[in-house]
Amino acid sequence: MLGAKNYVAQKSVPKYKVRTLPNDFMKSEHLCQIVSDLIDEINVSRESQISVDNMYNCLIHVIHDEMQDKLVPLSKGGKRKNTPYKPYWNNELSNLWKVTHDKELLYTRFKGRRATKESLQRDFITARDRFDRLLKKNQRNHRRGVLIEIERVNTSDYREFWKMLKKLGPKHKDSIPWEVYDNDGQINCNKDYVLNKWKNDYSALFNDNNDVYDDQFKTEVLNTKLHLERGMLDPLYTPNIALNQPLEINEVRKAVGLAKNGKAMGMDHVPNEVLKNDTVIKVLHAFFQLCFDSGKVPVLWTQCVINPIPKNRTNDPRVPLNY
Repeated sequence: MLGAKNYVAQKSVPKYKVRTLPNDFMKSEHLCQIVSDLIDEINVSRESQISVDNMYNCLIHVIHDEMQDKLVPLSKGGKRKNTPYKPYWNNELSNLWKVTHDKELLYTRFKGRRATKESLQRDFITARDRFDRLLKKNQRNHRRGVLIEIERVNTSDYREFWKMLKKLGPKHKDSIPWEVYDNDGQINCNKDYVLNKWKNDYSALFNDNNDVYDDQFKTEVLNTKLHLERGMLDPLYTPNIALNQPLEINEVRKAVGLAKNGKAMGMDHVPNEVLKNDTVIKVLHAFFQLCFDSGKVPVLWTQCVINPIPKNRTNDPRVPLNY
């Protein structure tokens, strides 16, 4: 299909700067021809599940190629990515730290005369003490400023007051350990066992095997369904034209426009900012109409990424149902 590859959701995909899309995004002559062919193929589709999936995969593949060609990727950061932020750090401390580090290297790597090495040691200790004094001074000034700010917001903005108090607390690890308890109560770190444990615990939680039903409610639902079906066979039955008429492109444009920018992407890894492009909206209009007529949606739309949130920080993180 249009030379498109079968799209498979990836665990790690590049992220791009999408706050402002370039003017030529999705507007090249070659791309417009591909989009036109895709729309034509959607209009003559056989409305099978495989066909719906293949056409959506083709659309995602085209969008990803255009994002790779036209958008600027976000920087992944360097080695200091996980370094904790120090609000009291400044350029003066950075310069003193560099001087101290250089003097330490000169001292530790020197292999010559003892008197020279002792002189280098004194220079290093002097630089280290200067750095430590300035560091502690900045830390004290920062803490004093935080306390003054807390006292100020305590009487003016209670919401900001509690936010500041929360930042003063210990940092919690957000990662979920790859560990669970097995049937014997022992900790198991096997990845397959951990995944199956999470799957089985939540499957049992949300799928009650109790076959007890409310017979009266079931009878009422079946009678209502039968009444509606008989009404549709009546020659005088008037269908709801407003709900069954073809979708308009303005409806799609309005619905897509309501999506908030800067939100996490779905399994197709397409940001909302890209979906609001006029060329993409034209393809979505034809594709949504296909889904409406066939009653089928791409399998990718039925998948999602779930981030478990601990119910309580004090609960054992190795128990799946504590999330």
